[in-house]
Amino acid sequence: MLEKIVWMERERISALESRDSVKYFELCNELGIKPEAEELYEFGEAEKNFQKKLGEEFKKRWPTKYEKFLHEVSSSGLDPYDIFSLTDVKKRILRNVMNYRNLWGKNGKVPLNKCSDARIGSAFKRVYENAINKNPDFR
Repeated sequence: MLEKIVWMERERISALESRDSVKYFELCNELGIKPEAEELYEFGEAEKNFQKKLGEEFKKRWPTKYEKFLHEVSSSGLDPYDIFSLTDVKKRILRNVMNYRNLWGKNGKVPLNKCSDARIGSAFKRVYENAINKNPDFR
């Protein structure tokens, strides 16, 4: 524990000397140290807040393919756990949103249009569960 604190203090001093405001800000906070370079600290705080806000704005404007997939599923009223229903809709979503053209099987790749309803439904359910795991706030 002490070694980590010593290392962090060295990093903080290095950030101060190199004028790395974000790193300086983060390390001062993590160590609970009152910054000796207020202006650098404040600039780091502003930069960190800007990065956070920019990241949030980016997420709002550019949904991931998994977010698009979940939106398609919810807007089409599909039950992803019913593997036999609405296979054509599931194929369309897999093809257009997830860019699936084939599914892998025992004998290699099989085009979506040659897969059974159960196979399409099972793949769709796996993609849905993966999308939910990547976006736990969706539900």
